[in-house]
Amino acid sequence: VIQRSVSKYLQTHQRAGVSFAWDCLVRQGKGCVLAHCMGLGKSLQVCCTLFGMLKRGDDSNGESVMIVAPVNTLGNWEKEFDKWLPDDHTSPTVYKLVDAGSVTANRLGMLREWHEEGGVLLVGYDQYRNLTLANRVKNQKQRDLLQQYLVDPGPSAVVCDEGHILRNSKSGIAKAMSRLKTHRRLVLSGTPLQNNLKEYHCMVDFVRPGLLGSEKVFTRDFIHPILNGQCVDSTPQDVKIMRQRSHVLHGLLKVCVDRADYRVLSSYLPPKHEYVIAIRMSRLQCELYRTFLANLQPSSFGYSETAIKSRVFEAYHSLAKVWTHPAVLTIEKEGGFKSSKKYDSMDDFIAESGEDSDDSYSDRKKKKQKGGGKRSHAKTDSEASLTDAGDP
Repeated sequence: VIQRSVSKYLQTHQRAGVSFAWDCLVRQGKGCVLAHCMGLGKSLQVCCTLFGMLKRGDDSNGESVMIVAPVNTLGNWEKEFDKWLPDDHTSPTVYKLVDAGSVTANRLGMLREWHEEGGVLLVGYDQYRNLTLANRVKNQKQRDLLQQYLVDPGPSAVVCDEGHILRNSKSGIAKAMSRLKTHRRLVLSGTPLQNNLKEYHCMVDFVRPGLLGSEKVFTRDFIHPILNGQCVDSTPQDVKIMRQRSHVLHGLLKVCVDRADYRVLSSYLPPKHEYVIAIRMSRLQCELYRTFLANLQPSSFGYSETAIKSRVFEAYHSLAKVWTHPAVLTIEKEGGFKSSKKYDSMDDFIAESGEDSDDSYSDRKKKKQKGGGKRSHAKTDSEASLTDAGDP
């Protein structure tokens, strides 16, 4: 199944994904969903599967494959094919429909070449919807050709990237994609499908029409029993029915859905450790904090008490600068940051608090420059704190 030129790049879970997609698309001539988390190499698996599909024998020459994706990812798909497939005559030609411009005749020329010679066509979801619904194409002959190339009979296989876009069966994109006569459909999704069973039904019904029944039947047989068993006040009988329905649903889906999460990388990556360190505020930070709270009175800023309560997030961001590093306040003040009239008292309390401390910030900065020493990497929400990070 996998060409030797690209097999060396595949991990174990990717080989399994390619084998699953090959079995569904080529051997069965049906569709499937590749539900792998982001970063697990779905695009590489697609490149391998399509490369094998297009080059598996002389009888397959001229097969055309269409990849429908968000327009901002089309360039990435083009780079993926250039990166993973061999740079010779064996690689399929990749056509990007946006390169044909906005003239319908030019688009038809590219589509004709792709349909006759074979290869991979990259097209955006919105562009596919506009071309297949043909609301903007006035010429009847051009409309017929667009339908022939893109809908009926359409390509030999179709790949839908970001499959959650099809989650709403009533959307224009979902309706346009459902008109495809192509049976070999591959949907890619990096989102957890089980979070919304209706969205699950839409994607699975696209690759395997009728497998889960109509939306009404699916809601009655699966959605209601499963959700009913997940409530806080669910009875033991409700939970039992939920587990039974979930088991049946899992059995139906395993023939067309291949799932993988980050656990498949556990054997390749070192364990991740996260540490949360609580650091006590310095004396200067405590003084700034208390002074700000003491001055946060309705009369200080000319607001009513109700207005002050509504500005709690504003106060949070101001105090965040204090506990991040007092230098953030000084840097913003010296950097010419615009401040409205209501912050005039803020400037006053910064200056007053700095005068009463045993060591002013400038003194601390000089000591830090003399001391030197090692530094560590830190993550912060304040850009100013990265400009000058020292001990508070």
